[in-house]
Amino acid sequence: MEKETADELFSILENDKQTDSVEVLLQAIFELVKKNNKVFNFILTEDQDFLANILSTTKQKFFNQLVPDDDTLSMSEKQFLYEYTLNGVVGMIRHWIKSDMKESPKTLTSYFNKWCYQS
Repeated sequence: MEKETADELFSILENDKQTDSVEVLLQAIFELVKKNNKVFNFILTEDQDFLANILSTTKQKFFNQLVPDDDTLSMSEKQFLYEYTLNGVVGMIRHWIKSDMKESPKTLTSYFNKWCYQS
């Protein structure tokens, strides 16, 4: 189950190469989680770090999308910002699953966008 789910996530990440939009990428991930919510619930219960590990394997792609290209931030600060954001997304997904996925993937993406880019 983990391998199939990981393959689907990698497919989303690979297919997203034509855009640098983190919103498009996150919405696709949220939609996959919703479609396979029982699988994700089981996997995240059994392997707490599954999603973070998958997303970390594509670190460079996510790093470039999640961390602003800001010369005022040191590389160390950018690394912390990346980890903070990545773990926030994973936490959102965990909470979403635990709360019966009442929000749509589009709503979660809009929350993320609002918090990260409009605050």
